[in-house]
Amino acid sequence: MNVAFADCSEVVKGVCFDKQKFQQFTEGSGVVLRNIIIKQDELIITKQSSVFKCKDIEVSEELQTKAKQIIYPPLPSLMTITEAKKSPTRERLRIRAKVISEDLRTTRMIRTGEVPLRTITIADQDDTVKVALWRDMADADVRPGDHIEITNVVINNYQNQVHLQTTQLSSIEVIMN
Repeated sequence: MNVAFADCSEVVKGVCFDKQKFQQFTEGSGVVLRNIIIKQDELIITKQSSVFKCKDIEVSEELQTKAKQIIYPPLPSLMTITEAKKSPTRERLRIRAKVISEDLRTTRMIRTGEVPLRTITIADQDDTVKVALWRDMADADVRPGDHIEITNVVINNYQNQVHLQTTQLSSIEVIMN
């Protein structure tokens, strides 16, 4: 779950990986966070983190708008797989392609615990690429033969191969099967 935290001077993105804490984050309510991970411009909330309600604070309209842009960024431009492979690492992408194969769902151990993972291979008229579907996306109802639009995926290099991977903002829509 993506959230935006603001005080009277700034806004920062937060990512909560503990579903049991989701209900503690409501728009406009104050929170105190303990035992979080600070990663570049993000606050990471895990099972080890604590979230406490506190008094609400006043946040300017400008910061509220900035917070909404963090949570709901504009859609990236539609591109081909070949164009996507040339994109900078971690840039958000949107691609339309056909699913040509899928691997079985598995789990991987990461720093915050074990998470589901499934890999699909997609193709357009010019190229193919593997897509790592992480967490809830591993259960996405896409099968070989489906034409999909996958949004907010990023380029990553893994084992000397370029592939795509989902993010917290990713979505997959079957546009034709």
